[in-house]
Amino acid sequence: LSDAMRVYPSVTTDVLTVETPTAGGEYAVYNMTGAQVAAGEIDGYKTDINVSSLVPGTYILRYMHSDGVGVKTFIKK
Repeated sequence: LSDAMRVYPSVTTDVLTVETPTAGGEYAVYNMTGAQVAAGEIDGYKTDINVSSLVPGTYILRYMHSDGVGVKTFIKK
């Protein structure tokens, strides 16, 4: 699902938008050491995730759905 999903902006300070090819599912955010730092539900095809509490750095967003898994990276400033 990685090719079909969109995560933007790729560099953000507060809100990350996730657009998925299928409605629903779950997400998890991991730091570069592999620790999960956030998680939640995807509502519909588009969800805004508040990342303002994350420390600046590079993160991995993992989207999980019964149709598969998608992975994208983003930078929190």
